[in-house]
Amino acid sequence: ILENREYYQPKVYTKIEVNKGLLKEYVGEFKTENFMFEITEFNNQLYIKSHGDAPSLISPYEKDSFFSEFFDLNISFKRKNGIVTEAEWKYNGESINGIKK
Repeated sequence: ILENREYYQPKVYTKIEVNKGLLKEYVGEFKTENFMFEITEFNNQLYIKSHGDAPSLISPYEKDSFFSEFFDLNISFKRKNGIVTEAEWKYNGESINGIKK
């Protein structure tokens, strides 16, 4: 069907349980070169909001890394001295870093 065309196959992630007390550490606004996104917490779950879209659930697949079950997006948080300071936004195979405000 693809006739030797390149294509991108999204990675499949498995949801894990994390300490619910840690979720608030990820909450905040993150600024990239081109846009901002926000991480919020509601009912012990994290949501991401960007580009004027409604918040979308993200689920943990390892410590400090979350994925969307609805589209090809994952977020990996980076820490400095134990505090979340950045997030790497990976969407459709491309990544961009966001700095926490």
